[in-house]
Amino acid sequence: MPTSKKHRGLVAVAVILIVVFLAVSQVQSTIAGRGQFSGSTDTFRYSGQDDNGGIYMVVSVDTSDPTALKKYVEANRQRGQALVSQNKGEVVPVQITFARPMLVSDVKTLVERTGFQVTSFSLVGYSTLSRKRGTHVQFDSLQSDIPEREIVDPKTGDELVFTGIMVLQGEVKANADGLGQWLANDEVYLVDTSKLEALSIAASRHATETANKPIDISLPTPFWNLDW
Repeated sequence: MPTSKKHRGLVAVAVILIVVFLAVSQVQSTIAGRGQFSGSTDTFRYSGQDDNGGIYMVVSVDTSDPTALKKYVEANRQRGQALVSQNKGEVVPVQITFARPMLVSDVKTLVERTGFQVTSFSLVGYSTLSRKRGTHVQFDSLQSDIPEREIVDPKTGDELVFTGIMVLQGEVKANADGLGQWLANDEVYLVDTSKLEALSIAASRHATETANKPIDISLPTPFWNLDW
């Protein structure tokens, strides 16, 4: 029995739809595989995605949860002490969160004493009119020009006056004279070495997505939750 034109038309449409569906599925699969991943450990969550040829990985913790934060701080303390005990003297990435704002001069003294190589730091302070807290992040060393204040609103003259440094990022040797001094400092709330664990996770759990790609890792800092 000959096939009608209407039947042949329906078959053609069906074939086209199948082809389109397969093509879209392939594109979605490809996009989903482009360095996108996520997961968790006993102390933090993480996610990663492609970023201009590299991988941008975010480590996150609910800093408003005292139990979760305490667990994260303790895990970093233990990792830091283990690194110092190994005494390999390797240079490790570290993020320091102070318990309260530290004078720039005092931070410079600590940095020089421990051989800390600063890559960025966060100043904190209060506005002159509203008294709201504010912050200024500077991606530079402590040898750069460090502002004492910053204009918040030119119309009202409101300024953010900085009281000190709250967060410090960089690298330091994992020995008693370097990392060990930061761990023993009562003025430091968190010595965060989670980048090492995050890099290990990326290589072991997500090797396909991260292979041969530079990885930039963002760490959490609880400084907004501290009393300052």
